[in-house]
Amino acid sequence: DHTDLQHVMVYYNARSDIVTKLDKTIAMQLAPWAQSFMGSVVQNESAANRGDDPASRIRHLDRRQGKLENI
Repeated sequence: DHTDLQHVMVYYNARSDIVTKLDKTIAMQLAPWAQSFMGSVVQNESAANRGDDPASRIRHLDRRQGKLENI
């Protein structure tokens, strides 16, 4: 029952503890994903350090065409 703000304050006060615990728990699992985006943006593949390496591509699903496209 949240008709009384006193109960909401329990959640509000607990949130920093939860964030700290979540950070500790998932940081190492998310680190590889975060690091994959630590590169630099280039205008085209010829300007990229690994432009000839297909594994260096970042892809997304183009929902209109229903296929993966390079970003």
